Amino acid sequence: MEAKSIYIATIHMKSKIDWDKSSGNEWSFVGEGSDFKELEVQEFIDSYFTEDELYLVIDRHNSFAIPKSKSGAEV
Repeated sequence: MEAKSIYIATIHMKSKIDWDKSSGNEWSFVGEGSDFKELEVQEFIDSYFTEDELYLVIDRHNSFAIPKSKSGAEV
């Protein structure tokens, strides 16, 4: 699947997401730069997705399949 098609599909699917709020918020800060909590992110990804391969969407020109085991480092 090409990057643009993946991006368009995610726009369509976003309207179907039922966001869970944690502590009254839809967002969780997981650090930045050297403070990025990669292990925490990877554990969440592993617990949420059952597939071994995920599609990571950056923008309409940069979307690709990635092994779930490496996705925490790429987010």
